[in-house]
Amino acid sequence: VSNEGTANLNLTSITSSNPSEFAISLNPGASTITPGTEVDFEITFSPTGVGVRTAIITIISNDADENPYTFNVQGNGDCAAGTLTFFPNNGPVGTVVNVTSSNYNFGGSTTATVNGVPASVNIISNNEMEVTIPTGAATGNLEINDDLGCLSSDLFIVVDKLISDCEGSSGSTPSDLFISEVTDHGSGSHSYVEIFNGTGAAINLTNYEIRLHNNGATTPTHII
Repeated sequence: VSNEGTANLNLTSITSSNPSEFAISLNPGASTITPGTEVDFEITFSPTGVGVRTAIITIISNDADENPYTFNVQGNGDCAAGTLTFFPNNGPVGTVVNVTSSNYNFGGSTTATVNGVPASVNIISNNEMEVTIPTGAATGNLEINDDLGCLSSDLFIVVDKLISDCEGSSGSTPSDLFISEVTDHGSGSHSYVEIFNGTGAAINLTNYEIRLHNNGATTPTHII
């Protein structure tokens, strides 16, 4: 603020209409500016959202024809690139996913969608939240829209709870037993075979057997 007149300029205050985003960080406050001198003030821009942000700066003084003196300021709020971490990153509908962000903008306005389907959220802190995978969601991006309006996303795989066949392609209930897991430990007695019955009914094992072929033998070396 410069005094180009011949009398003292008595400065009363400098204020911002939007101090949360345009703060008067260096403020001379009430002061007297003698003719031919000046005082400095600074405005710090800290956007709380994306896009164009504005404020009106008001200077109160004893100026005869410009009191108050006002002018407009504006800035553009950009989204800083952030990284999301999901745990777990897959699961069925109803899974509660813990989400953390390298940014610190989670809050009361933060929302989430899974492949476009709105999901409920529970804010834990400004960089941690929980997202519940909603009914109707399919595999796709879990997208977070934080309090600044910044979007971040990563892939979440929605697992279908429906029991499917061994190939997992038809979506039908299995009609028979199948081997669901095998371990083959290098030594000792740590190997096992897991058999899954997804038919929904009891099965008599009398007519079933497991044939073991050691080291790729063409004929079974053990029959259980």
